[in-house]
Amino acid sequence: MPEIVTLQLGHSSSFVGTHLWNALDIDGEHVDSSVMIRSGIDVERGTMTYAPRVVVVDLKGSLGTLKRVNQLYEDSEDQEHLAWNGKIDVRRQDAYAKNEYLTFLETEEEEGDAAAKPSPQAPKPAKQFSKVLDSSVQVWSDFNSMFYHPRTVVELGAYAHGDSVAPFAIFNQGCDLWTEDRALQEDILENRIRFFLEECDSPQGIQVLADISNAFSGFTSSCLESLREDVGKMCITVYGVSDNYDGVTEPIRNFNEALALSHITEFASLYVPIKKPSESNYRSADFGGYGLKSTLHSRYHWSACLAAAIDAITLPTRLAKAPVSMPSLIAPLSATGPLAMLSSSVPFPFKSSKDVHHLLVKEYADGNHVNWLHNSTFDVSHDLIEQCEGQVSVLRGVAGSPELTDAMNAFLSMSPTPIGRSNSFLCDSGFPISLAFPDIFNSNEISASAPVFAQLKSSSRLSQLVSGGIDSLQNVPGKVVRMMEANNISREFIASNVDDLTALLGVYDELA
Repeated sequence: MPEIVTLQLGHSSSFVGTHLWNALDIDGEHVDSSVMIRSGIDVERGTMTYAPRVVVVDLKGSLGTLKRVNQLYEDSEDQEHLAWNGKIDVRRQDAYAKNEYLTFLETEEEEGDAAAKPSPQAPKPAKQFSKVLDSSVQVWSDFNSMFYHPRTVVELGAYAHGDSVAPFAIFNQGCDLWTEDRALQEDILENRIRFFLEECDSPQGIQVLADISNAFSGFTSSCLESLREDVGKMCITVYGVSDNYDGVTEPIRNFNEALALSHITEFASLYVPIKKPSESNYRSADFGGYGLKSTLHSRYHWSACLAAAIDAITLPTRLAKAPVSMPSLIAPLSATGPLAMLSSSVPFPFKSSKDVHHLLVKEYADGNHVNWLHNSTFDVSHDLIEQCEGQVSVLRGVAGSPELTDAMNAFLSMSPTPIGRSNSFLCDSGFPISLAFPDIFNSNEISASAPVFAQLKSSSRLSQLVSGGIDSLQNVPGKVVRMMEANNISREFIASNVDDLTALLGVYDELA
């Protein structure tokens, strides 16, 4: 099976990524987890070991209790190759306390007691630790269930997580950190990304989850430029996560996201910007069926919604039967340009094929609004019936039937799309609910898995996204100007990016 390597760049992206790995670790027989997860053998125990094929980059102090060396790799020779030869600055701090969930995992691992694991018949396993984690999650490792390879985690020592005095806040801080530290570049590109790529039998692409509202926007842009030179035409899909609770003010956040839009679209095969969902813009279950009871104020909660949507839309690449390659999956979207928008229904309102058929046929729409779909790219409570240049749709967690297929095709045909640029997929198994998944759904029926609908689209509406980026660069507030000057961001640099975005705007204006 052709493999995928994942990059997680930034703290919010690793919240999303952690939910993804937790789910993939327990996904069912319909899914081939080897696409994303590497396997090995624990020689001492004679058991199989599994670790995500991922490189995670975050700031100093962001890892919590996570150990780069763990039970699976305590004696790994890889540590010799990753040794640091520079100056060592030793600082001691109080140990990060483990929560009840992490203690449970540790005890389970040490005892090797199969009875400690919940049986498939255990009621509502997702709620076992939800209350504990609601009050204790501070960093993404607080709810992580996976072991990681020693080459996975990179902690950037130049900036501290949550530092309000010297924050990692603006685009060029990230660019400079990448371009000025050749040792860091070599470590990430050669010792880590290339390591995972070269151990693949047939790598099909790289999936990137990246923070775009802080300085990781610049770090990601510079990393992608170097990576593109290294991997040539390999497929690179980027999901850019915008988090308005990361301590960055709105003008700076808009500035960072505009520059990310300009740079990432130059090097990514497909770029999908997604925003933190807000309670007021996330759909309710007013029309019946499953919905959310969470206010989504917690990063631990809203990142779970985004993870379920990304899991669903990328599911075709991991199907055990008749999988679709990354390039083929995004082809209907990238044929027009490098941008796409993500919409989803997490959870999808119904599990019954009959109810889903009724929903898709009647589609509970108000004019051209689809009220059961939340658009994550614009963070609006609905999606639109519109002319599309490409669309890819996935429904998982509903038993397939000819009637359901017909209803899905009829629903999708309401958004006219060129022939060959509308693909849809159905999968019986739902998004798996891990022990660490938050208790955010309004129904006890969603315990082991959740039905999810996700969709990527390309349309003229993306011109609004690009024009918003241009406006953010042309109307820079004084506070941002002062930060620009402090970080050597010239007006010529801004003008160049405005020109690039104007050219991109022309691509999507022509679709109108």
